[in-house]
Amino acid sequence: MRAGAPIDRRPLEQQIADIITADGLEPGAAFPSASSLAEQFGVSRPTVTKALEKLETAGVLAGGEDKAGCGPSALCQRERSVCRLPTLTEWAYPLAESLLAEPLPRRWEHCLGVAERARTIALILGQNADLLEAAAVLHDIGYAPKLAKTGFHPLDGARYLREVADADARVINLVAHHSCSWLEADARGLREELEGEFPRESADLNDALCYCDMNTTPDGIPTNPIDRINEITGRYGPDSLIGKFIRRAEPEILGCTSRVFERVAAAKRQPM
Repeated sequence: MRAGAPIDRRPLEQQIADIITADGLEPGAAFPSASSLAEQFGVSRPTVTKALEKLETAGVLAGGEDKAGCGPSALCQRERSVCRLPTLTEWAYPLAESLLAEPLPRRWEHCLGVAERARTIALILGQNADLLEAAAVLHDIGYAPKLAKTGFHPLDGARYLREVADADARVINLVAHHSCSWLEADARGLREELEGEFPRESADLNDALCYCDMNTTPDGIPTNPIDRINEITGRYGPDSLIGKFIRRAEPEILGCTSRVFERVAAAKRQPM
């Protein structure tokens, strides 16, 4: 690692999986051994072995080390002999868990619930279903103590995803702008930074993520946007910055939910 480079705090299996892309490995190509990976990442061989086993379980790697010390091959979906990278959700869940589960378990439960809401509207998301679920489970990582820099979690989370996690730009932008965050950024004097660094994704995707977040309680249970807004106002206080922001954002939050319901209803009316 070069001096001054950000420390990569992602789960080890994600860092190892990056080798496939970085080295341009083809199906069946030899993968570095556990011993060489342990030296490269500065961890023990058993730790690397556990990470490799997770990648094998996910279908990213196939095979294990033989007695000669050959590493697993970069062969994925072995029955088809096709190599694939982890999906966005396979990448996102362990990252979010590593940042939130221990220091903020309730926040982690909320994120899991928001991701579950995303799965319920997959019908209207098409090829973006995986993208939205990944953004949903990651949307609140900016609350993690080691990520919090500005105190504005959408911006802190998006910057981490960009600068440390090297995430998909679409995931980063959705996290940055989730649930009308630009209105809170305006109240904090950070709107220029937010919008200058992170462009917004399509209105349909932003609506969908807002719907998922604002229809999930802090404990990950389904709710409705009215109760959610009232809960936030009560938790922070009506005269707090968050309390005032959420009331200002209320019409847009309700609009997001209405538009998502309309899209779901229209999709269900379509002939099979």
